[in-house]
Amino acid sequence: MQHGIESDADSIDAFAVKNNISRRTVYEEINLGRLIARKVGSRTIITKEDAAAWRRSLPKLMPVSAAS
Repeated sequence: MQHGIESDADSIDAFAVKNNISRRTVYEEINLGRLIARKVGSRTIITKEDAAAWRRSLPKLMPVSAAS
């Protein structure tokens, strides 16, 4: 059972699955400073708030206007 901050956070594996990305991509995002991860004992976690901030920071796709 998770307590405290861990109950409101995901492991690296869970975050990767939820966002349909690889573990490698998660670690790349962390190393580039675009995703904040935290250590709780020996575990690396990503809080729901940090996950939401990361998603908001992703580039937006703009619709391509039809050629005339």
